[in-house]
Amino acid sequence: MDDTEKRIKRLMSLPSLVNWVRHNKRRLDDTIFQLREFANNPPRHSLRPVQKLCAALAYGTCDEEDALNRAEAIAMPAAKVAAREVIPAFSRYLKKSGIEGVIEFDGFQAMYIIGKKPDDAPLLVPVRPTFVGIKNEKLVPVFVIPWVDFKLDGFQKYLLSTIICDAILTQQDFLGSDSEIIAFPRIKGTHTRDQRGWLATQYNLLSQDDLMEQFERYTRALRAVIAELRSE
Repeated sequence: MDDTEKRIKRLMSLPSLVNWVRHNKRRLDDTIFQLREFANNPPRHSLRPVQKLCAALAYGTCDEEDALNRAEAIAMPAAKVAAREVIPAFSRYLKKSGIEGVIEFDGFQAMYIIGKKPDDAPLLVPVRPTFVGIKNEKLVPVFVIPWVDFKLDGFQKYLLSTIICDAILTQQDFLGSDSEIIAFPRIKGTHTRDQRGWLATQYNLLSQDDLMEQFERYTRALRAVIAELRSE
């Protein structure tokens, strides 16, 4: 597989809803720019190991000290540093929120159509909470965002929240529940993480028309970037 096809495959392989949302903008040209940047300069590491350690803490299969010890075994240096920083902040969140993980939902996800591939086949993204917890006798899907910098704009937050509500909170187990999106950005000039978050229903959700319009915009942007790559 040549470099062009590798970059195209990268565009078509959507690892998670949160990462996909980062590539979406209200304007077509801005969305094209985001996808072009991703194709040419992809992230060098995955923070999935950090999220897995957070899930283990939530499920009670390890404590904070054990999670920090496990973090030292992470091969990717940037992910290892992130784990060292995020785990203490996430532990504080667990204690303060009172949420308890439900291990029976470990690995739970819903596949959601967010556009079309160049051949018109559905393009799906996994809507995968870091863990599902229980709070006030209701199931709560929790999405942990361990990025150093939290850079989702207002529209991207609306888009993320809307899809979580549509993909998960309409399911029988989650009717009447809410979802928490929790980010742990680094405090400037330190190696300490702050906590920011919101409930999925907290924002004015996008209408179905607005959602379909964004999926169409993303599909057009994706096809434009793929055409650019193949013409180089």
